[in-house]
Amino acid sequence: MFTLYIQGLHALDVTKNAKDAEAISVNRSVIDFPIEPTAEAVKFVGRWLDINKLRVSEPNATIGPRHPMVDPDDTRTDGVLVASPHSNATHLLAITCVAIPKLGPDPEIFLFHAGFDAPETMTDPTRVAGFLAFLYPLSEAANLRERLGSVDYVSKT
Repeated sequence: MFTLYIQGLHALDVTKNAKDAEAISVNRSVIDFPIEPTAEAVKFVGRWLDINKLRVSEPNATIGPRHPMVDPDDTRTDGVLVASPHSNATHLLAITCVAIPKLGPDPEIFLFHAGFDAPETMTDPTRVAGFLAFLYPLSEAANLRERLGSVDYVSKT
């Protein structure tokens, strides 16, 4: 569903514990990811998974919120599983977070991309595909619009 890269965690404000306790509710929670403070950058990946297609090595009545996950390339990471509390839920959001090497020379970088079309569309160069992307800071921002034209959606009807 999405990938978020953050470089420069030191630039983010640390939330106060008392404030966290007030903010937690059935609609909002705090999820901790164990990352070393010396990490140069981190990568969050959100995957939308069909509950009925999950393969769980040691099933029990409830799983999560932290659950070991294995990617198709055999990379193992702990994921946080977030699902609807309703009994008719068919999907869940699995979020992983790992430390990664520095992304570039800027002290802070925030890169987000998401909203991809189906793989058969994204991998076919003859088909129109879409996605959402955001980068901060944006080098040469003044020249970007001139080079790319509008990056906004324009209806053809």
